[in-house]
Amino acid sequence: MHFSKQIAAVTAMLLALSACADNTPQIEKADPDVGIQMFQWNWDSIATACTDSLGPAGIGWVLTSPPQEHI
Repeated sequence: MHFSKQIAAVTAMLLALSACADNTPQIEKADPDVGIQMFQWNWDSIATACTDSLGPAGIGWVLTSPPQEHI
């Protein structure tokens, strides 16, 4: 009976430690020749996406809707 309590304690400790592990996927930078098409996005949202996620991910260019189609 004592052994099963030790097994339970070790299992609980391992589960607690695994919950603290950083399981965030690592994103590799894209080739600078890689781009993204963002038609129908407003320009403020494109700017935010570029600075917050696309630029740090290594995206080299963004294709947008023509200016005359901008709302």
